Amino acid sequence: GVYDGHGRDGDKCAQYVRDNLPQLVTKYVIRAKMKEKANTLVGDTENNEVIQLKKEQIQAACQKAHIECNRGIRRNVHIDDSLSGTTAVSVYLHGERNRMTVCNVGDSRAILGQMIQRNGKNDGEDDANPSSSENGNSSSLRAQPLSRDQTPYRRDERVRIRAAGGRILSLDQLEGLEPVNN
Repeated sequence: GVYDGHGRDGDKCAQYVRDNLPQLVTKYVIRAKMKEKANTLVGDTENNEVIQLKKEQIQAACQKAHIECNRGIRRNVHIDDSLSGTTAVSVYLHGERNRMTVCNVGDSRAILGQMIQRNGKNDGEDDANPSSSENGNSSSLRAQPLSRDQTPYRRDERVRIRAAGGRILSLDQLEGLEPVNN
């Protein structure tokens, strides 16, 4: 995962998440697997197989881990999170096919570099281009987004925040320098 703290205690928030979130995800994934195993038939001969969780089960485990981690920061007497926090973006690889679950909190973003192979030279390429090979083939990376920023600049995110009882304020509004308009 990548954690980007902000505010006076942002570094402490990011370090707390770095140190606790992976164990919390593991805890909730294990719980989900134990529950899944308990739900299998007692006489099932395939019961010794590795338990494969469904996408929704992994997502639920990750969500519970993030919520518990956030509560842990709030309860930590050594971290003032009133105007501090952290973004978090992490990738969980799981299952026989190495499925990927991306978790995102805040305005951090996960991208995947996809190798693009091209035959022949592209416009503007010359022989000194290190991505070109001797046979005229070239390659480049294309950014593939894996997550969407959670930011109040997105309309759907503003609606979600307000529906949850939250308010959207600028730092100047929080500090009393600008009026709060409802």
